[in-house]
Amino acid sequence: MNNNKRIEEEVIKTLQYLERNETIDPGPFFYTRLQARINDLHKPKASLFDWLFGVQWVRPALIALLILVNVFSVFKVIQWVSAKMDSRNENLTAFAQSYSLTPDSVTVYIQYPNQTDTR
Repeated sequence: MNNNKRIEEEVIKTLQYLERNETIDPGPFFYTRLQARINDLHKPKASLFDWLFGVQWVRPALIALLILVNVFSVFKVIQWVSAKMDSRNENLTAFAQSYSLTPDSVTVYIQYPNQTDTR
C-alpha cells in the first residue's frame, strides 16, 4: 500500500511539473548540433573494403588480375589435356609395339564410360 501511495505522489508531481508550461532554453547552436546528428544518421556506414575500393584504379586492376588468372588457368588446362593425350598415344604405341601390331593390321576401338557401342 505504501508503495502505491508513493508512486501516485511521484505521478502527481510529474504532472504538476508538466502543467507549469515552462520553456527550456536549448542553448546556443543546439539546432546546428541536432541537424548534424540527423545528417550523420543518413550517411552510409563505411564498410570494411571502402578504403580499398575508394581508390579509382583498384577496381580495374582487380578485374585485369581476374582475367589474367582465368587466361592462365585455361592455358594450364589445355597443357594438361594435351599431356594426357600424349601419354595416351605413347601408351597405345607401346602396346602395339609389344604385341607386334601395325596400324594396318588392327583397328583400336576405345569405349569411354557412358558411351554406347557404335560398331
